[in-house]
Amino acid sequence: MTILVEWKKKYSFLKDLWELYDKFNESANVNDYNAYKFMLCDNLPKNDIEPTAEHINSCKKIVKNLYSLYEDAYPNIDTIERCRILNNTLYKEIDNHSIPEPMLDTIFKESFARIKGVSERNKMCLHSPIYKEINDPEKMIHLYNFLDNMDTIEKNLIETNHENHCSCKRFLLDCVNIYNEMNKKYCTERTYEGQIKKETCPQLNEFSITYNAFRASKSHVSHKIPNLTESNDEYLSGCTFKENEQESSLRDNSGNSITKGVTTTVGAMAGISSVLTLLYKVNTNFHMRKTSIKCKKFL
Repeated sequence: MTILVEWKKKYSFLKDLWELYDKFNESANVNDYNAYKFMLCDNLPKNDIEPTAEHINSCKKIVKNLYSLYEDAYPNIDTIERCRILNNTLYKEIDNHSIPEPMLDTIFKESFARIKGVSERNKMCLHSPIYKEINDPEKMIHLYNFLDNMDTIEKNLIETNHENHCSCKRFLLDCVNIYNEMNKKYCTERTYEGQIKKETCPQLNEFSITYNAFRASKSHVSHKIPNLTESNDEYLSGCTFKENEQESSLRDNSGNSITKGVTTTVGAMAGISSVLTLLYKVNTNFHMRKTSIKCKKFL
């Protein structure tokens, strides 16, 4: 099970986000009508590396997504957030196919030179390999997703009886647990001194500031937002999740089988692969305005 599949299952309230990840992960459909968009992929700079078939296919996917960023309508996700998500999808693409930075720079620059209305630099979705400077990027993405979805989180916390209410609360609790685990490991106890990448602790600190500001400013739902530094043992009391019900059912069925003399072994294997899509934030000074909250932009 990839990390994205797991998150889709656990955090169903982020449906719009997952749909966009899926869209960006689709391969390019090149035809006579749009072939001109992808011509640059057949003429990638060689530099020190001869472009491979994988490089060319990755190029076409990136070009497809860059055009989609500006030409397709996404009513629930703004352009800045879409740009961050697009860059997140490059993480495994770059790692899997060893795409060199000069090649990526060419793909982005040449695409922007062709996309109508994106000649100004402040409108460009820029590329920067920030994921290389962060420990445990798969975990850090939870925290990034919080920053990009504060409005959605607030809405689902208000609607107590909505089916996504508990999914939202579980997402928040996981963010809190991930923050505390990483902060302890890399920033307070510094267990891995010498292996700590330079952006890890600054990014965790920015998350802490933004999270606490969000919680303090939302007095109408602050009691539904878990404390970042205190115990939250009872936070999910009253929430029932489908996978828990299924596990309970399996245990019951296993017990019944034993009483009948039949031994049943129920095995479960859960794995988290390297992140397929998600890593990567674009600008180094992240400022956000969500109601009365002002905070620096991540990455």
